[in-house]
Amino acid sequence: MIGQVAMKQLTLLYMHHVTPLEVEVMRRLFRFRRLHWLTWLMKSASRLGDWPLWVVTGLCLLASGGHRYQMTALAAALAVVLSVLFFKAVKTWLAGRDPSRAGKG
Repeated sequence: MIGQVAMKQLTLLYMHHVTPLEVEVMRRLFRFRRLHWLTWLMKSASRLGDWPLWVVTGLCLLASGGHRYQMTALAAALAVVLSVLFFKAVKTWLAGRDPSRAGKG
């Protein structure tokens, strides 16, 4: 039931804020979904941003031998670790405050 209400609100939002030009651009772009190789390429490029590219970049910086590059890689690794810990802490803290779970469980 909530999904239907949300979808109706989203539809109304689009009807009032999306221009005919934007609709036409979306239609033309949607045709590219038939090109399976392009879909695979875009998904692969997107997945690289999840972690592999960052790990390879960090390892290259560490292996470069330059002190500045090594400190940059270590600072980036520390930032990633701290952000993951912070994200998990906030997620745990907010777990009991999810309004969609009210009355469940």
